[in-house]
Amino acid sequence: MVTEPCSLLSAEIGEPLAGTAPHALTWVAVEHPGPWGRDAIAESVLPDATRALLLAFKAAGVQVVLMRRPGRREAAHGTVVLVARTAPGGAYTRRAVVPDLADLGDLARVDPADLAAGRLPALEQGTREPVLLVCTHGRRDACCARLGRGLLDTLAALATPEQSARIWECSHLGGHRFAPVTLSLPSGMVHGRVTVDEAAALLDSDRVIVDRLRGRTALPAPMQAAEIAVRQALVEDRADVLDVLAVVNGRAVPVDAGWAVPTVESELEVRHADGRAWRVPVRPVTGQQRRPESCGAEPTPVHRWETGTPAAAAHWH
Repeated sequence: MVTEPCSLLSAEIGEPLAGTAPHALTWVAVEHPGPWGRDAIAESVLPDATRALLLAFKAAGVQVVLMRRPGRREAAHGTVVLVARTAPGGAYTRRAVVPDLADLGDLARVDPADLAAGRLPALEQGTREPVLLVCTHGRRDACCARLGRGLLDTLAALATPEQSARIWECSHLGGHRFAPVTLSLPSGMVHGRVTVDEAAALLDSDRVIVDRLRGRTALPAPMQAAEIAVRQALVEDRADVLDVLAVVNGRAVPVDAGWAVPTVESELEVRHADGRAWRVPVRPVTGQQRRPESCGAEPTPVHRWETGTPAAAAHWH
């Protein structure tokens, strides 16, 4: 059994971050003071109806996490519920405060398939105000507890009172070998291996840390990698200025949730809000290097998305 921390082993071999964010258009985050089981939804103490509802969302393709205020073990004034759509150009959050976990209000009456497709329920407040979630889910992986907690403490020390209100700790986000892992909503931007020196940048709602970006969750993995390749080429850190399309028979076309992720090299088009565009070749690669995906697991090969140099394409508007 491997005893070294998974995050250390992943960093030592230089496992790429790009294209590793979880893929989901919609996220649901529910305040729950804890404790959280290893499977946060299935194994935490939740009312039966609430657990069944959240599991139904997950089964439909919605990403669901539990969250709490840093250091707090009980909700202050009701339970906060966030539902976010992370689509480029259409990122939006619905927010509600419900009396307790047993009654999630209008969220309990939404069809899971509609939610997965980005159709948000009419909760109390609609906003584009950002929130930052930091994974500290120790029962899932020790790296998240150790590194996530350290990052959260740094953020708490740096944040203004206004920023502090937008910071949450949360359950498993995926990819603990990239800890500390953060999620920004509603943009859906996931970062990994964020250092304490970079922590303050995460409090700027309109920016990403390009070299720490794992991807935008609304996009499938190869599209995440293509977007990041263009960001690196441009040194573009504004969060919501890029979108990605597939190239089919020479034409750039949007894809739906049923898009079949290519298993061979393909071409994608990354578009900037200012009208510029780039074609990016992307191919899946399985390397010879191995690392455990989580602490204590056996090493497995690294799968990554390799991108070619972005080539300028015709302006799209």
